[in-house]
Amino acid sequence: MTMTHHDESTLAHRAEAQPLASSFALAFTPRNIDELRTLGEIAHKSGICKVSNPDAATILIATGLGLGMDPMQSLRSLHIVEGRVMIAADTMVALVMRSGTVESWAVTEKTEERCTIVAKRKGRPEITRSYSQEDVDRAGLNKPNGNHQKIPATMKHHRCCAIVCREEWPDVMLGMYAPDEDFGEQAPRSQTIPARETTVTVVRTQTSEPSPDFGAFASEIEAAATGDALTEIGGRVKASALPREKQRELAKLSQERRAALMAATENTSPA
Repeated sequence: MTMTHHDESTLAHRAEAQPLASSFALAFTPRNIDELRTLGEIAHKSGICKVSNPDAATILIATGLGLGMDPMQSLRSLHIVEGRVMIAADTMVALVMRSGTVESWAVTEKTEERCTIVAKRKGRPEITRSYSQEDVDRAGLNKPNGNHQKIPATMKHHRCCAIVCREEWPDVMLGMYAPDEDFGEQAPRSQTIPARETTVTVVRTQTSEPSPDFGAFASEIEAAATGDALTEIGGRVKASALPREKQRELAKLSQERRAALMAATENTSPA
């Protein structure tokens, strides 16, 4: 198949702007759907990615292109789980680091019981997020012979990385989740202030009252003025009886609202 050819100056500029991609990989970026499908067929036939058919490999490559990844990075780092494209946690961090907006990032604790990350995006306050064994148990992830039992410290680190990336860099993540994550986990309850945790508990225990419908949740998300408010709404959505597909739609709305709030904050911050 025919692939895009770039002169040396163009390759040098793009390689500098996207250090994760090599010049060789950039030279083989598909230009149209036919080239994309051909790459998907080659990838599926080679067996380098665990997909059931060429179309699935094509979707992985296309998704990665939207995130600024070359085809091989996409096939290594993206996965299809229950019909959704997921991204590896370490790739999340790589994309965030590549964005040029990270002022600081430090893993201050990484044990079998807890992982804590302190991060700061340029122009925004520093945040601290943790993921603990309590969060693992609450999410039902502590399964026999599962990774949370085999490599607990690494898995908590992955989950904590994903939380920080999505919360502070939604414009980079674009709604992507790491495998085994779910909506409403932008900030684990171990990091929620007591008042908010109490509110969530009340909503979950008052089963006699009807849960808000999709439209009510959507209106709340559109009216939310802070990231904390979006996180609280996300917890109630997850606890509701809404179908999973509706929860995913609300997750997308929440990510878009969070990105808009962040953009407004950055625009009003002093230079």
